[in-house]
Amino acid sequence: MLSITINGTVIDTYLSKYNVEIQEVYNESGSFTAIDNTQHKAYLGDMRVLSVDFEPMSTAQINELFSAIKANREEITISYIDPQLGENTLTFTCSKLPAASYFESDDGIQFWQIPTVTFEEITAFSQSGGSG
Repeated sequence: MLSITINGTVIDTYLSKYNVEIQEVYNESGSFTAIDNTQHKAYLGDMRVLSVDFEPMSTAQINELFSAIKANREEITISYIDPQLGENTLTFTCSKLPAASYFESDDGIQFWQIPTVTFEEITAFSQSGGSG
């Protein structure tokens, strides 16, 4: 079963999918253009961005998700399967929670739907003046 763990809370029953974007981070102050007009960039490393999609969920489920994220919003520990690293746990931040839309189905079932939630990895170079 597809799952991720956010700050110790396993998210699985209403997890739809997640995408892992691997961004190369360069030091802008260490970059330069050589005499022959070639660009030289100082590579600092990779930073992950997780984009997580959820199925419609109950009020209890959305409260569980938001509580897990807000438990330590500045340093969110997420365990997931990474395309390069396999099973992995990294620290992320989430700058905003999306607006949740409330729906009621024709048969009276009440649920919430939220757009994609984006998490950005916290890295030593992203904290010390590198771009990204």
